[in-house]
Amino acid sequence: MFTKHSNIVELKNICKGKKGVIIANGPSALQAGLNDLGDAVVIGMNASWLLRDQYSRLKFDYYCFSDVRFLQSEKKRMCFDSVVNSGVRTFLRAEFKDLSVVDPGANVDFIKSLGKTGFSKDIREGFFFGNSTTVMALQVAYYLGLDEVCLVGVDMQYSQNQARFYSESEVQLEDSTLSSQMHNIILAKKVFEEAGRKIYISSARSLLRPYFEFKLV
Repeated sequence: MFTKHSNIVELKNICKGKKGVIIANGPSALQAGLNDLGDAVVIGMNASWLLRDQYSRLKFDYYCFSDVRFLQSEKKRMCFDSVVNSGVRTFLRAEFKDLSVVDPGANVDFIKSLGKTGFSKDIREGFFFGNSTTVMALQVAYYLGLDEVCLVGVDMQYSQNQARFYSESEVQLEDSTLSSQMHNIILAKKVFEEAGRKIYISSARSLLRPYFEFKLV
């Protein structure tokens, strides 16, 4: 039996004054030292859940999935089910609802897409997908009221060795949406800063490094 801790309306600014960490799926997440995040609010996405195999004390407060194609892999589908069944508050793009992959009463919120490019300050109205679940997570972080967010594993680098922190049968060597992802994440930075808030990058090798202040978690 699942119980929602609060209505999505009550989540607005619930984390005001707090620091947050958004954990993406780039290889650098394996060297990020995620066992000691203190009282930071932790937002995971996609396969971030699997990092618990490396970081025994890693706990997630919120979670995001923005692309139903994540479910095409059996390994990733198992990860999705583990997250949703854990009770962690999870934000799903509305299309997931049509797939009937979530039990009634699960601790999830279905958020409609407003388009590719932009930034929504109120996820009750929807979110912009920006070709990256990191973009969704940043809009969730803004809605929660986080004053400061560190991006972990947002490497945006592709190589023959490893594109993500976990092994894949087919390694992604390029991403045609990379410029769109970067544009939307940089836009998020602007929105945060206009509100007196801050986004840091915690991956030294990230393609976003020139645009963001670097800070370890």
